[in-house]
Amino acid sequence: MKRNVAMGWIIVFAGWFFLLQSQNLSGTQNLPLWTKTRPNSAFKYVGIGFCEKSKGQGYRMEAKKNALFDLASEIKVDISSNSVLYSVQNNNQYNESFNSLIKLSNSDNLEGYQLVDSYEDQDQYWVYYQLDKEDYAKIKAQKKQRILDQSAQLLGQAKNEEKSGILTPSLTKRLQAFALIVPYLNEEIKLNTGLSGGCSGPSDITSLIQNQLQDLVIESKEPVLKPLQPTYLPVSLEVRSKKGASWAQLPFLVKPESEHVAVEVSEAVNSQNKINIKFTEIGNDVNTSQILLEPDLKTLLKNDSSAQMCLKVLQRFIPLQPLSVSFRVEPVRLFMKSETYNLGRSWNTSDLQNAVLNKLQGTECTWVNSESESDLVIQVTAQTQEANDNDWLSNQYNLQLVNLLLKVKVLRKSDASELLNLQYNDIYGYSNSLERAGANAFTSHGFNERLAEIIFEIKHKIFQY
Repeated sequence: MKRNVAMGWIIVFAGWFFLLQSQNLSGTQNLPLWTKTRPNSAFKYVGIGFCEKSKGQGYRMEAKKNALFDLASEIKVDISSNSVLYSVQNNNQYNESFNSLIKLSNSDNLEGYQLVDSYEDQDQYWVYYQLDKEDYAKIKAQKKQRILDQSAQLLGQAKNEEKSGILTPSLTKRLQAFALIVPYLNEEIKLNTGLSGGCSGPSDITSLIQNQLQDLVIESKEPVLKPLQPTYLPVSLEVRSKKGASWAQLPFLVKPESEHVAVEVSEAVNSQNKINIKFTEIGNDVNTSQILLEPDLKTLLKNDSSAQMCLKVLQRFIPLQPLSVSFRVEPVRLFMKSETYNLGRSWNTSDLQNAVLNKLQGTECTWVNSESESDLVIQVTAQTQEANDNDWLSNQYNLQLVNLLLKVKVLRKSDASELLNLQYNDIYGYSNSLERAGANAFTSHGFNERLAEIIFEIKHKIFQY
């Protein structure tokens, strides 16, 4: 009886297994041919995509996106292998490398495609699109002509605005006009000269843009700046056209040559044709330096993201050279206040003063005779006192031990802020009397080491602040 039951279960399992196998085989047989072998047509572009259903409810849209991307890739390959690269400037200055810059970046620009078929099983969804090559060529040609006419209209408007003496809007429109034709730089481009004000192609546009940028002039007497200030007054520069036109509202990138000078990143020309450079930090390790000013075309095109993306292409056509303005940094004026005491009595300060003054010399700083004339005040206080272990040392060895306390501050005179505050309490001197022990502390190796360290810290703070 048990043997019969077991044989029954084996028969049921085998039947279930063969049923699954037959279902799998029939599913494989039902797959459309286009999912196995890519269709090839001399008249149609093909795009096939699929998506796993496990990715969620958006699997249909994902499959369509993949199919259109596939379709766009096939169009791109076809265009790259069959199109002729036309020269867009004299002497064939542009070469095949520009083909890599001009390509279909996504599938959103496709028009006229048709759904041929779709297929799905329990795991996947497939979709098959095609696009007639002749229809695509017509749509592309019509779209190209619309774009070229838009570019020409912008150029015509730019010419009229330049005639009126307004240069910044004129430059903006020329940049936008160039950006529109960038996708067609590997094709023949003929602009409507009646709309464009005489421009016939890309080389005319780039020449106009380059001429406008070369028309920029920045004038200023060499500004003289004070270092290490809490705030700085703006430095005003005149921005003008060689022809007398206005560059109002043209934004600039402002870059100091020295790494120890900082300015606000971007500034625009105001209605008085001035640009105000706002310094945020000026170190004292420079005497003469430069500010580099470059027209900020990205900010100028902030409301046109597609034009911003084409600036890298434009830079291949037009090398943008920044303008420069020199400025001079005054030496920082230093004043030293020193107090020296040995066991509460005033002590000779000349050695201490000379040690600091001799080490802080150079073109970056100058010493003044009064605190009111100074930019920075260096305060040094040195005083000796009986050390805590003096009684034990006196009882054991008949020696006196003195501890020297050394304090240093660097103060900014304009706002009384502390740039540096140091204190040392590990300098000692010993002798058979307290006074002589104090004198020895001032000439000890430990004192000289700390003094050298203090001078290093002061230099670092003043010259690399």
